[in-house]
Amino acid sequence: MERYGRDEVIQWPIEVWNEPNLSGFWENADMEDYFKLFHCTFEEIKKVDSRFRVGGPAVCGGTDEKWIRAFLEYCHEHSIAVDFITRHHYTIEQPSYEGYYAYSEFMKAEDGFSNLQTRREIIDNFPEY
Repeated sequence: MERYGRDEVIQWPIEVWNEPNLSGFWENADMEDYFKLFHCTFEEIKKVDSRFRVGGPAVCGGTDEKWIRAFLEYCHEHSIAVDFITRHHYTIEQPSYEGYYAYSEFMKAEDGFSNLQTRREIIDNFPEY
């Protein structure tokens, strides 16, 4: 805030962590520990300025459906007024490996839209969000 000013910085959306559903980014992809971190971080950021927009869980594919549902249940149970829900959407299939190289194919557009629609329906089941 010192560098860019409060009015500028409060416009930046804040994701808490990056892809915690991957054990390489969050130890053992421990959901409950991530939710605790999110909860504490959310509250502390809002203490600085309630206008900050804070969201998550910033997950990627694979277990994203499970994580988004559990995240919203956690926020609901703990009355966390999360500002936005994030899911990182990649448009490639799992790569195939040949020697040192990985080759990826684009997923079918319909499959990507279907995946996003399913996540949208999960979020819509929580009217407060």
